[in-house]
Amino acid sequence: MANSFFNHIEKKPIVFGIAVFISVLIVTQLITYQKYLLNVAEQNEKTDDYLEYVKDKIETNLTDALNTAKTLSFLVENYGEPKSFDSLAKKIINNKPSIHAIQILKNGVITQNYPDDPNNSVIGYDVMADTMRDKELLKSFKQKGFYFGGPFKLRQGGLGIVGRVPIKNTNDSLNFAAVVIKMESLVKTIDINQEVGDYYYDFSKVNPNTGKEEFFIDPNKESLFGKNVAKLYLPQGDWKIHVKLKKNTIFDDLWRIGFLGFLFAITSGILAWFIAKQPKKLRLKIHEQTKIITETKNKFENLVEHSFGAALIIDDSSFISYASSSIKTITGYTQMETIGTKIVEFIHPEDKEYFLKTLKTINLNPDKTLKNIFYRIQHKNNSWRWFESNITNLKHEPSTNGIVINCKDITDEKIAEESKFKEKALLDTVINSLPGIFYLFNIGGKFLLWNKNFEEVSGYSDDEISQMHPLDFFDEPEQPYLESRILETFKTGKSFAETYFYTKQKQKIYFYFTGVTIKYKDMDCLLGTGIDFSERKKAVDELVKSEQEMISIFNNAIDAVIVMDKDGYINNWNPKAEFIFGWSAEEAIGKKLSNLIIPEQHKHAHEQGM
Repeated sequence: MANSFFNHIEKKPIVFGIAVFISVLIVTQLITYQKYLLNVAEQNEKTDDYLEYVKDKIETNLTDALNTAKTLSFLVENYGEPKSFDSLAKKIINNKPSIHAIQILKNGVITQNYPDDPNNSVIGYDVMADTMRDKELLKSFKQKGFYFGGPFKLRQGGLGIVGRVPIKNTNDSLNFAAVVIKMESLVKTIDINQEVGDYYYDFSKVNPNTGKEEFFIDPNKESLFGKNVAKLYLPQGDWKIHVKLKKNTIFDDLWRIGFLGFLFAITSGILAWFIAKQPKKLRLKIHEQTKIITETKNKFENLVEHSFGAALIIDDSSFISYASSSIKTITGYTQMETIGTKIVEFIHPEDKEYFLKTLKTINLNPDKTLKNIFYRIQHKNNSWRWFESNITNLKHEPSTNGIVINCKDITDEKIAEESKFKEKALLDTVINSLPGIFYLFNIGGKFLLWNKNFEEVSGYSDDEISQMHPLDFFDEPEQPYLESRILETFKTGKSFAETYFYTKQKQKIYFYFTGVTIKYKDMDCLLGTGIDFSERKKAVDELVKSEQEMISIFNNAIDAVIVMDKDGYINNWNPKAEFIFGWSAEEAIGKKLSNLIIPEQHKHAHEQGM
């Protein structure tokens, strides 16, 4: 049966490769999906936390308003309506910036209001007679508790909310103590700047008159609160708090994991196809290659997992006397396989001397900890893994009686660091191999990257260029032109310029510059190149000079000079031709020569000669 399977692979290696590709792709994309679920949970948790934070801010301000209204209600219930209401009200709302005014209502009519504007007084205003306001006043009365009406336009001006608490022992009349809070004051005291934060937030309420939900901090952002929004209900005014993350972070890094999985699946499929094409070697290597594929898959899965740490204790002779259970996770060896073995047997030959010197140092310093010790350990699968350790001398502790090594596997970080270094080296090589000069600066004119040619042509050192502005490389007369081109590039996305490059040696070199805008490290930047156009400029200047000389010869010739095309139409007519034939250049150019100055009897011969 096994032979039949291998024969089938040998006959159709491409099918085997595709099958491996699909299998590995499914595994890697399942890993990506698990990471997606983790990201969703994390984002939702952060949004819920922020929602609670906003709610606490609002409730703090509403509680302040509630206490104010209850204070006024208590005073009226126990001592009657104060004779000097303004004096009392001023004391009650002192140091309460969110409260705009406090009021007393009798039978739904405002009888007291502080502060009251004589030009726009609300005293005498019958709330119950206002069909746009009466429903929420009645709700406060029916609940026999504090309730906020609004937001709505205040008669005093502006948008606000009104909190009312019934005044008891008034024979069930519609008597209330009320506080007025303007929305702008509420938003200001909440002190949450959503323009610079990570979240949008707003409040909404179902209008009791229209039945429609209305947003009232920023109605222009209502469309932002359609999907993926966290909500909380505030019973004090039947409001909803809406919170939404400005930038969805769920998919951050997912594409990298998915793309790496896709590449890994392609690599695995190609490798399987390649192996299947070699039937003579396949039977001998199938077990080894399967193991390699499995190990590679496991490494890929570990890219999204946290690394595991382990703890070891070694005695005076460097033998391991204790190993935590997690040692198998990072070395492949069990506790029993590790204990009783000299630790140096696991250390890479190139790191042994350094490790032994470290042990010697720690042995001479009881109770001391040496941090960030880096070395390589041989895994049970014979691979070398990079470890980072903190080593502490606890020989004096009876419970320990040895040197404690807390270690973790940092192989992935080392590989990533090396990859980053190689990528930078490649970028430097590419930039320095570009023809002409290369430059990259941000919108503030700060140089971020440039090539060696830039230094050589300009004559400035690396340190000097890093402190210079792009306009510093041009003479004063050319600077306004260059500045306008730079601004045009940041505005339109690309531009060019032809002008003289001013070197440190005061030499002017004619260059053709290009520029495009890109995002680099979250900054708007201009990336461009410059090509030396000195020779081209020189050739153009010489051509213009030559053309001017030819025009001078043509105009100053002592004979009539006439230039015409293949059909006999005149293109040029010099001054001497004007003098001889009497026709001006304006009259002659564009006409047929035979119709202008050739006698009738000679026209046929002239045409034949053409």
